[in-house]
Amino acid sequence: MRAFVGIFLAPALHASVDSFCQSLMSAYPRARTAIKWVEPENLHLTLKFLGNVSSATLPALTQALHAVHSSPFEINFCDVHAFPSLSQPQTIWIGVQDGQHHLAALAERIQVQLATIGFAKDMRKFSAHLTIGRVRQGYTLNGFRDAVKTLTPAFIGRQHVDSFALIESNLTPKGPVYTLRATIALALP
Repeated sequence: MRAFVGIFLAPALHASVDSFCQSLMSAYPRARTAIKWVEPENLHLTLKFLGNVSSATLPALTQALHAVHSSPFEINFCDVHAFPSLSQPQTIWIGVQDGQHHLAALAERIQVQLATIGFAKDMRKFSAHLTIGRVRQGYTLNGFRDAVKTLTPAFIGRQHVDSFALIESNLTPKGPVYTLRATIALALP
């Protein structure tokens, strides 16, 4: 199975993300067709992408994740960004402002724990981001950066983080289908 470790966006924030996406499409009408928007139920922060994981590894993987300890914390989502840049966007995302250091620390604890059962540590620095859309193949978004600058800085909302999850990702022609495999509550030992 293809899997990752992540945190789903709180359902209470789905309407705020949708409202922001609507504002973005009003400011840049081409975004309606040029961007494949992420379905609300799929909005998440990735803490560690695992790739293909065998079913036989699942018990050890779940056990290792349950050994990760952290206190619950708060984060807030704000401001739109893009990879590789707003001038040449391919992936559109909303950043995490308050609580980013807590997310980075949690991601590092997960990396360390999973390394003990053979998962390689990521070479890239952790970047907390909520992907909201991807530019469709064949589209170029000239002027996107200027359109984003016309928007009021986005504040999507706050989220209490008291757990993370092991999530299976099945890729389909209509987009990914996520299945929750395990939920790990945040608590100190």
